[in-house]
Amino acid sequence: MTIILYDFEGQLDLATLERPPVCALRALRVSGFLLTREGWALTPHEQRLKLCLAGSQPEVDVASVSAALKYTSPRELKMFSRLNEPAKDVVPEAVQGALGPGRSVPVPVWAGLRPLDRHVLAMLGSNTRLLWRALDEMGASIQTASGHPAHVSWTGEVAHVEVHMRVEAARKLLSMSLHSGHALVLARASGIRAARRAAELMDLHAHVITGPVELGFRTDYDSLPACVLCQAHVSAVDGEFFPAGSLLAAVAAAAALADLVRETDPAAVIQKGRIVKGPWLVGDDEDETTIGM
Repeated sequence: MTIILYDFEGQLDLATLERPPVCALRALRVSGFLLTREGWALTPHEQRLKLCLAGSQPEVDVASVSAALKYTSPRELKMFSRLNEPAKDVVPEAVQGALGPGRSVPVPVWAGLRPLDRHVLAMLGSNTRLLWRALDEMGASIQTASGHPAHVSWTGEVAHVEVHMRVEAARKLLSMSLHSGHALVLARASGIRAARRAAELMDLHAHVITGPVELGFRTDYDSLPACVLCQAHVSAVDGEFFPAGSLLAAVAAAAALADLVRETDPAAVIQKGRIVKGPWLVGDDEDETTIGM
């Protein structure tokens, strides 16, 4: 028996399990439990592994989940009605609705997925970015109303921050003369660290555990001054889009970029920090797994 982790979750280290993967969340939800951020952190590592293993199986063993939580403080553990697993022969409305009009996951494709896959997709119904990434990773094809495969680009809510600087400063960001060509990697690392610490920095989100983080850059040399776009999409571990965490990641990355080019352009300006609805413009491979965090 193995623990199932997904690429779209970002890089997770089984040796530490600093945040709960979706397999652990499935085990908890199906068993009627909810762990707080502190509760997960205080649960012994061996028990966290058992929760991950329980959620990776075809059927969740509620007794084993309860046993794994026996060392968890009651203050950090909440109980609610057990969540039913998605039916094998019916695609949830939340999943179909998130795909947009005229697009669907065929029932035979849905039925062929693992129980954990179906649970995860149902959980991500309100976060189309993660849902589409998960579908792609699981090999679950989307069809149009005509029965043909759908090839569409994603559009949704993202954090958008621009850094305006001299053209020579923007070009230097990609040159080997600046931190051996790793300037964007350093800026991305700053943004990801900020998103991971959102709960510590923002009192209103003290309960949130940051999950998958996507963060990347796109440079426009044609405008004067040049514009480097920082775009971020951050989710909580339960699959909900995390606007505050997304904006924090993009702003921190933008600040790092401005700091990196300070000697070349001390007048670099950060502008237009906001949440917008639009396409993902910075490439699908520029997430935290790119830098091994």
